[in-house]
Parts: sequence; structure tokens; C-alpha cells
Amino acid sequence: KATEANLAAIECFRKAAEQGHASGQFSLGFMLYHYYKGIQTDYSEAAKWFRKAAEQGHTRACFKIGWMYEHGEAVPEDKDKAGKWFRKAAEQGNGLAQMEIGDRYYHGTGVPQNDVEAYA
Repeated sequence: KATEANLAAIECFRKAAEQGHASGQFSLGFMLYHYYKGIQTDYSEAAKWFRKAAEQGHTRACFKIGWMYEHGEAVPEDKDKAGKWFRKAAEQGNGLAQMEIGDRYYHGTGVPQNDVEAYA
């Protein structure tokens, strides 16, 4: 069951998100993506907020929207879009995104197979 504090938090994040704050957008998306202490999941709504934050360069949002495209969660599966967002997050130092990009080069998924790039 959602607590009053969780409901209040999601409303604060929603207000910040609607005002264009990337961290608020990411946080709202995060709460909607994960079953967060009683907050019902809503992948479509989460994707919307992750994309908005990612478009502003929010590193973790870049990774999350990339993950959603990679796996077709509430968005059409699109390996190219996933790769674009993973690369953007990787370039900002996101370790999970760097692993995803390395894996793509190792297996040749959406990029030419390249062991040097995979291990870089």
C-alpha cells in the first residue's frame, strides 16, 4: 500500500517534472517504472518522463530509456534507438551503458563487430 509520504513524493516529482526539471522527470519515471512502495507501475508514463529527462542529457534517464528501447518495454523495440541512448549515457561515464556499448561491439549488434572497441 502506498504511504502518504510516497504519494506526496510522487506529487512533488510530478510538479518538478511538469516544470521541466530533468531530475524531477527522472525521479518520477523511476517511481512509475519500479513498483515503489505501493506506487503502481506505469511503463508508458515512465518512458515519457525518462525520454524528457534524457533529451535534457540526464545520464541515468539516457540509460533507462535506452533499456526500454532495447527490451521493448512500453516503446517499440528498437536496437538503434537503444544504442543511441546507451552511447549518450556511456559518454557521460555511466558504467552500465558502457557495458552495453561494449557488448554491442563484442557481438556486432547494430555496429560492426570490433574486439578493440568492445574492450576499450
